[in-house]
Amino acid sequence: MDYRLVDEFKECDFGDQRLSERLNKVADAFGRNPYLSIPAALHSRNDLEGAYRFFDNSKVSPDEILRAHAERSVERISKTSVALLVQDTTEIDL
Repeated sequence: MDYRLVDEFKECDFGDQRLSERLNKVADAFGRNPYLSIPAALHSRNDLEGAYRFFDNSKVSPDEILRAHAERSVERISKTSVALLVQDTTEIDL
């Protein structure tokens, strides 16, 4: 199965194509480096500022991003005969 992270959010609708493109850039950066902070994952100052503007934009909603992700997850699960939904409840208290 050929999977691209940008496909995960293709159904997001913020009412502005530029916001969708920015989401794809941010998702791609985090997909390549999921353990890094926002400044470390994004390589240029322009990308970093663009990400912060994206997160601060009133048209961008975490619910819309999560909705698109949930729909894609259900779509992928429906194409398999077995799906393991593993949850890690590890807690670290420093």
